[in-house]
Order: sequence, then structure tokens, then C-alpha cells
Amino acid sequence: MGPSQHDATGRGGGVRVRVRSIGAVRALGAARPKRLPALCMVAAACLQPAAWSADIGDGATRLMVVPSLSVTQTASDNYLVTGLNPAYDQITRLTAGVGLRAQTGVLRGFLDYSLSQLAYLRHRDRNTLQNLLNADLNADLAEGRAKIDVAASISQQALSAFAAQPGSSGLPQANSTEVRTLRISPAFRGPVGPDMRYTAQLGYNLTDAKASAVGDSNTASALLHLEPSNKPRLGWAVDASHLRSDFKTGRVTTDDRLTGALNLGVPLLDLELSANAGAELTDLATIERQRYSNWGVGAVWTPSAVTKLTAQFDHRFFGGSHAVVFEHRTPQTIWRLSDSRSLSTSGTQNSGGQGTAYDLFYRQFASVEPDPVRRAALVNAFLASRGIESGTEASFLRSTATLQRRQEASVAWRGVRSTALLTFTQSLTERVGAVVNARDDLSQSSRVKLRGLSLDLSHRLTPLSSVSLLLNAQQGDGNLANQHNRQRQLGLTYNLRPRADSTLVLGLRRALFETALLPYGETALFATYGIRF
Repeated sequence: MGPSQHDATGRGGGVRVRVRSIGAVRALGAARPKRLPALCMVAAACLQPAAWSADIGDGATRLMVVPSLSVTQTASDNYLVTGLNPAYDQITRLTAGVGLRAQTGVLRGFLDYSLSQLAYLRHRDRNTLQNLLNADLNADLAEGRAKIDVAASISQQALSAFAAQPGSSGLPQANSTEVRTLRISPAFRGPVGPDMRYTAQLGYNLTDAKASAVGDSNTASALLHLEPSNKPRLGWAVDASHLRSDFKTGRVTTDDRLTGALNLGVPLLDLELSANAGAELTDLATIERQRYSNWGVGAVWTPSAVTKLTAQFDHRFFGGSHAVVFEHRTPQTIWRLSDSRSLSTSGTQNSGGQGTAYDLFYRQFASVEPDPVRRAALVNAFLASRGIESGTEASFLRSTATLQRRQEASVAWRGVRSTALLTFTQSLTERVGAVVNARDDLSQSSRVKLRGLSLDLSHRLTPLSSVSLLLNAQQGDGNLANQHNRQRQLGLTYNLRPRADSTLVLGLRRALFETALLPYGETALFATYGIRF
């Protein structure tokens, strides 16, 4: 079925709406078992005459809806990726997906959702539906005086850092569950008299794990920011914030902060300096609310449009926090180094980002496409054409606020036909406050250390085909000898575009796991055929 296109003009001939059949497919996540007809209804909806895209004036596409279908066949000698009674099975995945790309005067962003039916040949009791969602949309209202950001995700994530981590296949594992996250953040801005302006922002974050109460949390926040209308050389700002966190298997905590800041620009040195001081009233670390004094200093050095160094150091109730990021890009490479220590009030480390590979190439393509929506589409198309995975990272669910020390070193290179991505990450997570009645990793160990190293190589054989190789190593460790997990993975894929509206992927993966109980492994062959409408 080739692409089709129809045009219709409304009364007055002002806005032309174009209907055309185009599409893209995104990967997969998990849901409560349902019957196959539910998926068939979604597939039927996706096959309706298609994707709507609105053109305004200059003919540029502003709104596009993209349906797709795909089928994946996987043969695995350890389909649950476990050391306890590993078994062979073949899994068929039928996926219906829809994507939204918005770039209107009011709405901007993207949404990718897919619904998959998993059918197991030998273990039919495992048959289930899976969901995958990745969305980030923002609406600019009232002529810039108000806006709302909405981000949501559904994905497979690890319950524990001390067992096998979910891979890019998206198949359910013994140590994985479906995790849903939602973030809603309305903001309002406007003048306060002739010389000041304000920004008021509300926020709501929800994390929900399907098979466990560990990780379930919701956070509500409010922020008021005041600053001068015209930015002087020596500027100032005042921030007042309120944060309320509620973990389902933990406790409710609040945090109130009042901070004043000064900032100074030094144009001759391409430098911006800042300092802040304030007070904090919180019960995150103790049962009773206590008052603490805060202070911090920071600097941003931008010697060129392609090089940036940011450093921020603060003292808070839990001690020191910091964030240091160095980034440099060339026409073919991007280099990034970061080190941070910060407070997290989420039940999961992953909050719906699109992965390390996406983030790096999104920055690297900044000089090619400055518009964020068009750049996102460009990066996704680039990764898909080269067979590059967005990137998975070891994680675990938690039931309390945590301190996270994180380091990352990554470099990405893209040539005419070849692409390489090397990434190293390390994180140390510690519990804030008293132990709660929850069976997460931090209730059994005071700290969890995660490390990851990955190398992703891709080479374009022809304009329509490519081959990619992924080498990945991850490990998780706690305080005790029986709290460790080490895994190594090799993945080889061949990607072909038989037609402009279809893709074929053939792949092999081999994974080795070492836990406190016993070593085990998985070998799998898979093939995916997808078509866009």
C-alpha cells in the first residue's frame, strides 16, 4: 500500500488540510492481559485513511498523525531471562502504533504510543498486552502569558538493581514491570509593576508500577519566581517553592524553600556568575520539620556556540549538592562530561527520557536544525535508519526520597556512512531519612551503586540498508556480598528498507548474567517487519 494524499479546503480558502498516509513505529511496553480483539480494533483504527497534517500559509506541515503496524518474531532459549528454570520459547508480537508531531502556533511536541499483543508458543499463560508511551507536549496560551507542559511515559523498568535489567527488546522479564509516569506543569508569567516580572509554576508528577507498590509516588509542587523586567548587568531573583512528596509504601514529606540570588554577566570573558542564599523548612531527613540555611555559587562559561561549561555548587540540609557539565560539539562529534549530586523525590530514576543516544544526537544536530520539533523528527529518523538504539540504563524502583551521585562520559561521532557512540555512566543512590516499611533495594542496603558501559557501532551498507553492533556491560552492587548483578550483552542487527513505507530488522543477541545465586545467559534470534500508512 503506497502513500496516498487528498486535499480539502475549508470555507474561505484560508487553512488547507491535507490527508496523507505516512507513519513511524515506536517500541513497546506492557499492560494488563486483554483479548486479542482489543488490539485488532486499534489496528483497524490505524488503517483508516490516514494521517492528518495541517498546512498553514507557507505549506509547512504543522500537525501530523502517523499510524503504523509491525510484527516481531523472537526465539529465546531463556524467555524470562532468569537463572531459575530457564526455558525456551517463541514469542510473536503484533504491534499497532500511532505517532503525533505538533508544531502549531499553540501546540508543540510529540507523542508516540503503541499497543502490542504478545503470544507465547509454549507458555500461553504468559500471553499479554503491552503498552509503550513516550510523549512531551507543550501548549503556549494567552499570547505567551500562560503555558502548560505535559510529559508521559509507559515502559518496562527493573524492580531491583541486583537482577537482570530489562533490555531493548521490551519483553517482560522476571525482574521487570510496567512503569507509568506522568508530569503536568502549568506556568503563568507577566509583569509586576513597571520594573519586575513574575513566573508562577505548578507541577504534578506521578509514578505508578504495575506489579508492585514499590516505586508508586506522587509529587506536587509550586514555585514563584520574581526578577527584573530588563536584565541588568548585575541581576537578581527571588524564588519561593513548596514540594509535597507521597510514596505509597513510604511517608508523606514536605519541603519549603525561600531563596534570593544575584547574577553577574562578564561579556569579555563569556562568563555568567551567580550566588544564592536562603532558608529551607523540611521533614525529608527527619520526622519533624526542621529549618536549615542554604547557600550556593555557580558559573556558566560559553566561549563559543559549540562549547559550554556549567558548574553549580549548593549547600542544603543533606550536605553538598553540585552539577558540573562540560559539552563540546563539532560538525561530526559531540563530547559530554557530567558529574552531579542531587535530591530525587521520584520512585524511579528513569523519567521518560528518550535515551542517551537520542539526547547526544539531539544536541549534535543543533547546528543542522535549530527548531526543536523538527530536530526531534530528524534525530529519530537518523537513529532508525542506522539501527541505533536510544539507550537503556540500569535502574531500580525506590520508595523514598534519595540522594543520587551521578557521573557520565559520552562521545558520539557520525560520518558519511558510519556512526559510533561510546557511553559510560556511574551512579550512587542513598536513602534520605529513616528506613520505611518497603521491600526495595534501599531497605536492604544503605546504598546502591550502578555502572554501565556501552559501545554502539553502525555502518550504512547501501542507501536502504545498514548493520549495527551493540556491546553493553552493566553492574549493580549493594553493601552485602549477595547484592550484586553483572551482565554483558552483544547485539547484532541488520536493517533494511524494502520500500519507502516499510522496514525489516533481523537480529541476534547474546547476554550473560552473574548474580549472587548463579550465572546464566540468554541467546535470542528476532525479526521485525513494520509498515507505515
